[in-house]
Amino acid sequence: MPMADPHFELRDGHCRHVPNVAKKRNVALISVCGFYELDNFDPLITHIKAICRNLDADYAGAVLRPQAPMLPEIPTIHPLFFKLRAIKKAIARAGNEFATVGKISDEAMRDSSQAVVSKEMYLEKTNEYFDKKLKGC
Repeated sequence: MPMADPHFELRDGHCRHVPNVAKKRNVALISVCGFYELDNFDPLITHIKAICRNLDADYAGAVLRPQAPMLPEIPTIHPLFFKLRAIKKAIARAGNEFATVGKISDEAMRDSSQAVVSKEMYLEKTNEYFDKKLKGC
């Protein structure tokens, strides 16, 4: 609500808040989750797009990072570190694109959310991690 006038108007047959800025805004989503599959973000993306419609803003794309708990666990000497470095570069590229052109390219979105390991390895390592942490309780 800080980005909108609290009053309503009809826009495209729906009640929407009156925009309170002269220039249309772009909104980008940045989110992480612990699940492996990218489709876990689908409800959140749908919600952000609805917010954009309500605020008369343009949805500029998203930087989505599934398998997020695993990333800090990869040491710099591990072969997967190079894949992680490529992901971090893609995230930086997405931020630069948003800042300079107001939109995140499909390539930057895809590259920033790529899998680090196979689903089977992710399940194994994540469950090992939780087992270790639960034993320490």
